[in-house]
Amino acid sequence: IHYHGKGIQSMAFSADSRFLVSIGNREDMLMSVFDINGGYVSKGMTLQGYAMNAVVVNTYKFNGNEFEFVTVGNNGKLTIWTYNYSEDPHSLTSEDIMVPECLENVNLCTATFTHVLPAPVKAQYLLIGTMDGALLTFDMSKRQYVDLNPRAKIFDGSEIGVISVKHDSIVIGTSGGKLMRYPLDGSQVL
Repeated sequence: IHYHGKGIQSMAFSADSRFLVSIGNREDMLMSVFDINGGYVSKGMTLQGYAMNAVVVNTYKFNGNEFEFVTVGNNGKLTIWTYNYSEDPHSLTSEDIMVPECLENVNLCTATFTHVLPAPVKAQYLLIGTMDGALLTFDMSKRQYVDLNPRAKIFDGSEIGVISVKHDSIVIGTSGGKLMRYPLDGSQVL
């Protein structure tokens, strides 16, 4: 399948691996949902106004007829998407999250979902890494950022390139080659 003529920036599979969401690089500006089994682009669109840097699928929110994913981009842009394939034609809806003033000039470069965290939190978060080394937390149920003032810079001046969450830990990697592990009990381990 050839859809992105100028390069792919990021991609992610749906929880059932039936669909692959991809976003093009800054010159391409395309987003597509590929039907892996059918071998075709099920939904495709050109997005104007901002560069998208990453797409991540919420594998914890999947019901067999639809799935949720987010895109993060430059100037604090965060969009939550829902792809519904229970009817023909399939539908793709979006919810643009209002950009807080302190993020208007911040480039969001990566993201990952947590599982539903235990009490006292009892919520699912989206963890977002920025170009300037900050880690942001977004509450998916409340649809709002958690404690943005002050923004915590984990790695000053080093882009957070990847975030991984597994059971009891969050691991963050930077463009400068640093790794940091945070157990979900609140302590920090290098």
